[in-house]
Amino acid sequence: MKVCSSCKVKKNLEEFYKDKSREDGFYPQCKSCRRIYYKKYYTKNKERIKKETKNYKEKNIERYKELISNWRKENFERNANLKREWVKKNKEKLSFSNINTQNKRRVKQKYTDINEEFLVELKKNTKVCFLCNTILNNIKNHPSQYNLDHIVPLNMGGEHIKNNVRYICANCNKRRPRDGSDIKMKVII
Repeated sequence: MKVCSSCKVKKNLEEFYKDKSREDGFYPQCKSCRRIYYKKYYTKNKERIKKETKNYKEKNIERYKELISNWRKENFERNANLKREWVKKNKEKLSFSNINTQNKRRVKQKYTDINEEFLVELKKNTKVCFLCNTILNNIKNHPSQYNLDHIVPLNMGGEHIKNNVRYICANCNKRRPRDGSDIKMKVII
């Protein structure tokens, strides 16, 4: 038993995080008080923490990929169970998502004037992201990786044709609203 230095409540040792540098081997605050502290700290320093995390990931991209890969291998069963639970709870979202994906595929297959040569030429001519002017690259899972973008999204009636596609960075493609309300520039070739 130990008394938390923040809430002054006597709790079992399982309620405290371990800390080898302390005489008794545990933090002075209980887990719940530590969580509250870290939540306040993160809220106060959110932008700085995000910036530091982003810089670290970019500088250590190979190590970061390796860590993620190892974590996924070690937690394969856990992730599979979480996905199964999510699917059970979110059947409405999933069915809408599947319908939307099927429609996109159908549109791409039927009505397109885009071929591989066009995409290669477009990629060769596109060196920077249209939205944020970041230099684009071919590194897989990198924030500035080439991503084919539909200016007017397929789910909003856009077509998979030459005048409606462009290459932008992965970050901008993820941030774009699904309704295409941020349309800035069209590609005309």
